[in-house]
Amino acid sequence: MHLTHCTIDAYGPLRDCTFEALDAPVVIVYGPNEAGKTALFSFVQSMLYGLYPPAPDRHPYAPHSGAVISGEAGLHLQNGDRLTVQRRLQSSPQGQLTDGEGHTRILNNETLPPVTHVSRSVYETVYALTLGDLVTLHEQNAWAEIQDRLLGAVSVDTVRPARAVIGELDEEANALWRPDRRGTPEAQALHADRERLYRDLQKARARDEEMRTVHHTRAECAEQMATLEAEQTQLRIAQHRDERLRPVYTFLKQIEANEAQAGDLSAYDHIGDPEQERAALEDDLDARAEELEQLREQRRTHQAALDAHTESDDALVRHAADIAAWPQRMERIETERATLADDREAVRRARAEREQAAECLSEPWQNDFAEPVKTLRLSELRTRIQAYTEAAATLREARAEAETLQPDRTASMRPVWALGGSGGLLLLTYILTGSTLALSVTGALLVAAGVWGWHAKERATAHAERLDALNLQGKQSEAAARARDVRTLLDALPLPDERLDAPTPALAHDLQHLQQTVRDVEQAQARVEQRRTRLADERSAWTDLLSTTHSTDITDTQDDWRAQVHALQARLDDAKARIQAAQDAEPVLPMVEARIERFQSMQDTQQAERDALCALIEDLGGGDWDDGVAELAARRAAAERAREAHERMRRHHPNWQELRDEIRALDDPESVLATTDEEHVARSERLDAVAEALQTARAKKAEHDRTLRDLADQPTMAVIESDIASIDAELERVRTERDRLTLLATLLREADRAVRTRHQPDVMQRASAYVSTLTEERYTRIEWREDDDRLVVYAAGRTDPQPVSAPISRGTRDQIYLALRMALVDHLDAGHEPLPMCLDEVLVNWDTTRRQAGYRLLRAWEDTRQVFLFTCHRPLVQEAREALNANVITMPPPDA
Repeated sequence: MHLTHCTIDAYGPLRDCTFEALDAPVVIVYGPNEAGKTALFSFVQSMLYGLYPPAPDRHPYAPHSGAVISGEAGLHLQNGDRLTVQRRLQSSPQGQLTDGEGHTRILNNETLPPVTHVSRSVYETVYALTLGDLVTLHEQNAWAEIQDRLLGAVSVDTVRPARAVIGELDEEANALWRPDRRGTPEAQALHADRERLYRDLQKARARDEEMRTVHHTRAECAEQMATLEAEQTQLRIAQHRDERLRPVYTFLKQIEANEAQAGDLSAYDHIGDPEQERAALEDDLDARAEELEQLREQRRTHQAALDAHTESDDALVRHAADIAAWPQRMERIETERATLADDREAVRRARAEREQAAECLSEPWQNDFAEPVKTLRLSELRTRIQAYTEAAATLREARAEAETLQPDRTASMRPVWALGGSGGLLLLTYILTGSTLALSVTGALLVAAGVWGWHAKERATAHAERLDALNLQGKQSEAAARARDVRTLLDALPLPDERLDAPTPALAHDLQHLQQTVRDVEQAQARVEQRRTRLADERSAWTDLLSTTHSTDITDTQDDWRAQVHALQARLDDAKARIQAAQDAEPVLPMVEARIERFQSMQDTQQAERDALCALIEDLGGGDWDDGVAELAARRAAAERAREAHERMRRHHPNWQELRDEIRALDDPESVLATTDEEHVARSERLDAVAEALQTARAKKAEHDRTLRDLADQPTMAVIESDIASIDAELERVRTERDRLTLLATLLREADRAVRTRHQPDVMQRASAYVSTLTEERYTRIEWREDDDRLVVYAAGRTDPQPVSAPISRGTRDQIYLALRMALVDHLDAGHEPLPMCLDEVLVNWDTTRRQAGYRLLRAWEDTRQVFLFTCHRPLVQEAREALNANVITMPPPDA
């Protein structure tokens, strides 16, 4: 089994922690002290076996913040299955187990099924090993307890170790009966008790006679006490009645007298101090009159605001946006006026440029020329000019070539004549001299002259043919036709003939410039007209606005357009103020009217209250106000005295109503109650005398009771005889029970020896192999010696055993006990799911060589078991990580 991940919501100091990299054979958990390593160690155990104790207030890892213990762990089983366990501790433990297919099982606080072969207590003892656990194993009898627990009882958590049970059976049997005289067995004590009981039986017979005499005397005392108690009861009843009823009776008499003087004051309950109330009403009437005057003044003000509001104000406000826009429009109008002057100047300049551009024409500019110039297709003109230009160029080239082809027959025959003359001279030389060389040269010259003459004739023929091919007449006609095309296109414009006979691109350029100036003039004139139109529209809009807002009188006092705009804005501000005042007054005026009406009603009510108050008080005083006030005060004082008396009676006697009813039930309260001090004293003296006599009788009866109790506390004859019979039966039971316990101890010894014989050799063989690996074969074997109950180890090359105690070093003993734990783990997991093993700081006392041996041993578990190493030593983390290829989990610091 491997843990793959842990998610801890809350567990001791760990909050919102997730550990993912756990699915490895060895996981190193590193963290400083108090970082939560022990809490993580406990969390893993809780995920496997449940949360114990199963109550939040008793769980040692319940968070101090009050958060609920909860978390989740992933498990990878040896058969490939993957499980997810979730546990939570609220008022009771909750848990669920989910397999790889998503099936969920409710666990509550049950142990996970794959780990049931090892109990929780055994897992804590063997699989979860800390340095402190190794220390406890050094103590005497610690290993004996573990091997009894795990080997003698075969790791069954509900079965106690056989060794402990056998010892208890022997002790229990010896406590019942022993063949020697050591100790005080139960059978010996029973014999002594039986002898003592026979002596007590004789004393019991004498006590029985004494008890009969005391019972008779006690009955006489009881009869006398009954008579005295009856008289005491009557006296106490009378005294108690006096004590309860007499004070209430006195209060009732006082209340009755004061209430009679006060009379019925219900008609004056609503009146406090008459003088103050009349003064308050008169002050309120004066204040109400002043408030009414203020409200009437407010009504006049609001009505004036409503009356000041006119239709002209509404018209101005309706066009407030238009009026507000006019300052900006005035800015634009001024800009338009300035721009209009610029546009007029632009028209003048454009006309001047047009006149200058029209110099290309043969006549001065006339407006009739504007339309032909604007409609002139410049692209077509350029095309026709280009066609003429190409035709003229072709004609020029043909004429130039024709000039080079004119025949010069004299020049072409001069070489022939020279060669012929030279040949004649050489022939004459031959004739005169007879030289063969002259004859040969003469022949060659004559041949050359003939060839050259033939070549000159052929070239003259070719030149004539080329002149015919140039077609100079056709090209001249083509150039004239192209010139006519240009003239036709420009027929509507007066242009010089010389420019039309031989048109050039400059003609197109001049006409393009003229066309652009014509357009510039028209555009400038159009802008001028647009601006004039806009200015006229703005003037019309302003006139309409003044008419709509009933403000045409502004033009009578203001000539400047901008001043008229400012005047209209001022009127708009005044109109807004009047409309706002009217709007504010419109909802307020009805409220003011309502307040005036309400205050008037209140004034009338208060005036009526004052008149009613004066009439009521004057009626009480016989028509005089001051006498009425004095009479009311006197009657209220009497009522207050009655109330105070009633309050004291209620405070001192919460049940006064019951006491009053009891007084009324008496025929004559004056005669029944001890209303005088003499009657009260006489009753008290008689009650004291009865109490004294009763006390004496009770003392005698109490003495008799003590005597009877003392005698009754002593065992009776029947009890003693029954105890003797019980002791005889107990002696028989002790003998039988002692035989049974002895037989059970013998049977358990034989069974325990058989179990140890079956399991202990496997554990010791595995532990011996592990010790040999850990100690580099310095120690090769471990044994448990039954004769003296000791764990011993054998060194290499020695036959005598050494006890696992000093002088063997602490580190070596730790290694021996770790080997035993590992062997026990292998033994317990045989044939079951191998459970994770947790080692907390168990390597800190080892030297480097032994630690490396320990790492080799842990690597041997890679394929079968997951191991968690907990440590707070960083060098040990690096060393173990390199040796074991382990994953490292770093715990958060304590302050996190």
